[in-house]
Amino acid sequence: MCAITLNSIRAERTWLDGAIRSIAVPLAGPTNDVARQTAGALATKLGATVSESRAEPVDLIVVGSQPGAPAGDVVVGGDVRSELNSARSSVLVLPAGAPVLP
Repeated sequence: MCAITLNSIRAERTWLDGAIRSIAVPLAGPTNDVARQTAGALATKLGATVSESRAEPVDLIVVGSQPGAPAGDVVVGGDVRSELNSARSSVLVLPAGAPVLP
């Protein structure tokens, strides 16, 4: 299991001023409550906004594993994988059933 902390997310931001001001949860793929819960918690902690898609540029994309994945495993489906291939921001992929709560 991999531990991810808010500090490690901040450490990965090396361009511009390093602030995370906008977070997206992709519309592609199934609804993922773990990704939405994590995005909301991070947004609250960082003073960021959350959007449901990447219509506008964002600083962080939060993706959960697909439904049915074993708890603690990372499994990304084809729809989400396709959307992430064009991502120009940091991406946080969560293991199944494991939200990151700062």
